[in-house]
Amino acid sequence: MKESFNLFNINSVRPIVRKVLRYKKSGSALDLGCGAGRHALFLAKNGFSVIAVDNRTEVLAALKELARLQKLPVMVRRDDAITFSSKRKFDVVLSTMILHFLPYQSQKKAIFTMQEYTKNNGLNVVSNYTNKNKKGTRPHLVRTGVLKKLYEDAGWSILDYEERLGKPISSSSGKIVRYWKEEFIAQKL
Repeated sequence: MKESFNLFNINSVRPIVRKVLRYKKSGSALDLGCGAGRHALFLAKNGFSVIAVDNRTEVLAALKELARLQKLPVMVRRDDAITFSSKRKFDVVLSTMILHFLPYQSQKKAIFTMQEYTKNNGLNVVSNYTNKNKKGTRPHLVRTGVLKKLYEDAGWSILDYEERLGKPISSSSGKIVRYWKEEFIAQKL
């Protein structure tokens, strides 16, 4: 069965990703689980050269075409957030709203992958749904504070942290819902 994706929110950049510009004005970025690429495009428009990674070919094809049409430095790559490997490190590594689709041990592996491919003084941007949501909201809700602690225990500085109820959105059934999420920016020291 072919999976579909929604380009409706391609220009709707998460506030936590916009905050990257407070700390970094340019450089290299890695967007793990980029989806349709809204954050990759945003960073590319703001001075970053971006590698956008997702495991869905159709979203990568659309993103590649959008980047080409806008003449933006976005390279797309079919890969996985857990097993991603590269010869280079990045100034900014993003993981926005993908970790709650991974089992707990895989969430940890994805965080370690992000940390491994981050330059000194580089940033990691993490956003996910938490276990304050009703069970079944997403396959593997992230336990509140656990990821933040993984960064603190590894000696990273937490520059921005927020746990809150998100904005109202329309669910697939048409209901208006709000979900608890955790978002933070951590800096590798």
